[in-house]
Amino acid sequence: NNARSLDYENPSVKGCERSLMQQAVRQIKWNEDSTEEVMRKINAADGFPGVLDELMGEPVFLYGARFEEKLCGSPGELLAHNNSAICKATRDGAVWIRMARRKSGPERLRIKLPALQVLQSIHAEKNTRHLSLPRVDGCSDIWCHEDNGVAYLNFDFYNGAMNTTQCRALLKKYKSLKKRSVKTIVLMGGENFWNNGIQLNCIEAASNPAVESWQNIQAINDVVKEIIDSPNHITVAALRNNAGAGGAIMAMACDKVVLRDGVVINPHYKTMGLSGSEYWTYLLPRRVGESQAKIITRECMPMLAKEAILLGIGDELFDEDWSAYHAALTVYASDLASSKDFKNFIKEKRRQRKADEKVKRLKRYREEELTLIHGEFFDPNSEYHFRRKQFVRKIRPQETPDRIAIHQKESSEFEVNVEQVKPKLGELLN
Repeated sequence: NNARSLDYENPSVKGCERSLMQQAVRQIKWNEDSTEEVMRKINAADGFPGVLDELMGEPVFLYGARFEEKLCGSPGELLAHNNSAICKATRDGAVWIRMARRKSGPERLRIKLPALQVLQSIHAEKNTRHLSLPRVDGCSDIWCHEDNGVAYLNFDFYNGAMNTTQCRALLKKYKSLKKRSVKTIVLMGGENFWNNGIQLNCIEAASNPAVESWQNIQAINDVVKEIIDSPNHITVAALRNNAGAGGAIMAMACDKVVLRDGVVINPHYKTMGLSGSEYWTYLLPRRVGESQAKIITRECMPMLAKEAILLGIGDELFDEDWSAYHAALTVYASDLASSKDFKNFIKEKRRQRKADEKVKRLKRYREEELTLIHGEFFDPNSEYHFRRKQFVRKIRPQETPDRIAIHQKESSEFEVNVEQVKPKLGELLN
């Protein structure tokens, strides 16, 4: 269908045409705007293009605002930092800025990066006195609460991507939960994305992207291994939001995957020129089988929650409504923790892990994956470096990729084996 201009004389057409919002409209007036107004302006421009502001006199775009409850100061003043975010005072409080992008400066730094990293790069160029910005509690990306024998682990990283430091922090927190007297651990992911794997922006900005890629993939692999190696707990991946690449695979390290209807997952790496890691050669085939795993990773097509359930990637499908999903999840997780079959579940889980280890050691899966991906990281002419740069710098492809040019295909090879999913098919389609 061709696009049509709206007929504003038609009573069924609501609203009116508005001009493109310019930076002047979004501009933050630190002396005048309330904390709520600052948050609204940044959120309205989040993703792209961001709100144009300044740090140390240099123009930067701001992203990922969060409310600060205690700190205050002179409007516009930098107050503190924590978890790579910086805190800036408003007229009636303060906000945390998680990400920023330089408008000028070195090309590799003119991309969206942790705000503290951007601030430090500007400070280093100005060669001024030591940057005395205190570190305080606040703006945590990782937090947890416990209820009825269940630990709910949130890891809300910007755009769902985890850099090396964030992976290590998540690993530390997960390890600590395994020592707690809880029976079920629910991985909640973030508020906007569940998880999308390694942090390509931080890699692109690194002085040596290959080395940073290697460190990042090792760090996320450590997280996935720790989840797999949870012999005393039932683990649940609560996919409330979309997940992709290593993040989608990480969810499969859990015993159960619970999807919110409408969520999209992309459990593949090829579109970024990577063969993949995160133990995907173990985790994906054990859920969908070897042949289907090859199709998924070759075709690189997004899948909706219902399709993921049919394929075996997900175990439970809950309502798309945010509140309804969380209510169902709470009941589900509590039931797992209090179930009379808990001991039998754990016993079978341990037995299966030992059996899998005898067939092929978990360490071997990792070694084989890393052997391939090492070449992709350290070859300066690899497809990965080219595609990462295009993705991070938002360089538009010259043509529609073959994988999504459905109109050019007679049929799609990405098909579900109906015989394998008949037991669930009728239930899901009702």
